[in-house]
Amino acid sequence: MDYNTTSSFESFELQVNSVANDFLRGAAKWASILAILGFIGLGILVLMGIMVFAAGSMVDNASSMGSAMPFPMSAIGLLYILMAVVYFFPLLYLYKFSADAKAALNNSNTEKLTDSFKNLKSHFKSIVLIIIIGVVLYIVGIIAFAATIASATGNM
Repeated sequence: MDYNTTSSFESFELQVNSVANDFLRGAAKWASILAILGFIGLGILVLMGIMVFAAGSMVDNASSMGSAMPFPMSAIGLLYILMAVVYFFPLLYLYKFSADAKAALNNSNTEKLTDSFKNLKSHFKSIVLIIIIGVVLYIVGIIAFAATIASATGNM
């Protein structure tokens, strides 16, 4: 039996008809809008992070309220900036998907279409990674909170 023959599925060429073309064009348009709005949101998040960091530094230096805080307030500003860096990559992949999909449809370029789907896959992978990290942090936070409550009630 010869296993080196090409199957009909391997030689199958995917065709994008006009309906699929319209749906993909619409998806690319909405992805572009979402990415641009996301970048604007990231800019606001970075500005807020800088402002909270600066205000936190002043409060931490004043030390009147700083001693009541379990951690420096400027750390919240750094957390905002870190969140902006993390969310930048999914938005970048989403924007690249939209740009490549539009270019592929306008020029009937299969390579650009392939690149667009590669970027869409990367977008979804990065979103899933962020969600998994968030769920793990929630679980760790709940365990830490429960341990803190248990130790506080045990000392009473």
